[in-house]
Amino acid sequence: MGLNSMSGMVGSFQCTAGDDVVAQVSVDAGQPYNSGHNASRLLLLIIRPDGSTTSLPWQSVPGYSRVYPPRRVFASDDSVYAFVMALENKPLDAGSRPLRVPLVLKFDDSGTLKNVVRLATDTLPVSFGVFPSGNLLVVSKDRLNSRMRLQVLKSNGDNGYDLPLGDNDYTQHHGATADGPQGEVSFSADFLVGATDIYSRGQNLLLVPIATATLPVLEVSESGIVRSVVPRLPKGSVIAEFVPSTGSNWNIRLGGINDSTYSHPDSSGTLGGASMKMSTLMAEFSPNDGSLVRELDLGAVDVYPACAEPNQYTLLTGHYEDGQLQIVEASPR
Repeated sequence: MGLNSMSGMVGSFQCTAGDDVVAQVSVDAGQPYNSGHNASRLLLLIIRPDGSTTSLPWQSVPGYSRVYPPRRVFASDDSVYAFVMALENKPLDAGSRPLRVPLVLKFDDSGTLKNVVRLATDTLPVSFGVFPSGNLLVVSKDRLNSRMRLQVLKSNGDNGYDLPLGDNDYTQHHGATADGPQGEVSFSADFLVGATDIYSRGQNLLLVPIATATLPVLEVSESGIVRSVVPRLPKGSVIAEFVPSTGSNWNIRLGGINDSTYSHPDSSGTLGGASMKMSTLMAEFSPNDGSLVRELDLGAVDVYPACAEPNQYTLLTGHYEDGQLQIVEASPR
């Protein structure tokens, strides 16, 4: 797309059924994409195996005067969803301000905005996913009860129902959630909820606690939790990235906690964020008991697995000659 070297990937990757990679790209302010009244330094792209790209126009939503950059993105087999906040475009009374509302935008694989779902103003997801039925799974923080909240909402955004978490509530985990160079790490409840990524898994969805080592990956149906398993990570490792896969195993990019993570604990000794370093290792784990099946060495830290099929991986990396983004399909030896 002619982006200069000051632009780069942000966030995690997801894939559609056709092995298209969904990615967010931070754009340098001098780029031609950063223009107009709704200018933003964030692109939401579908990157195809042949190198072509489609930019999803999340900035322009009929009926809304301003749309803020996506907070979360989710890819299903044939659609891409983005959770955004937006200002309503309607006449205001003197002295009043436009209402800021939560929206879920649905795009097809050609980049066309197909649907806009307005959520209740008290529904503020920190993470979300979409079931094949179109119903939404929303993760939020129940601040009144200091718990993690899991809701299923109807496809039109109407209030649905809560799913009980029981012992699988990340915020109720007692003890360290990771191990690093300066010892055990305990993260705050806000961080644990906010660091939860959601991925498609057949008819269900997977909740993955990024930057942790002792919390379970949760497989969730519209009826409740069907599987809760803690991956048995190598000592000192954390989940740096989850790699969506059509295979039977879970694919996880391993990482480690940096020293800077230990700075500024709160009064209870918990930490509100994580600084991670990527490992060159990606590991496959059994979803039945969390056991390690095998490790794969990517060879360099600047190789990013985007998605996987049985014994085949789609990777993103810089081309060695000119540094441009390169899509690589690889199989382990």
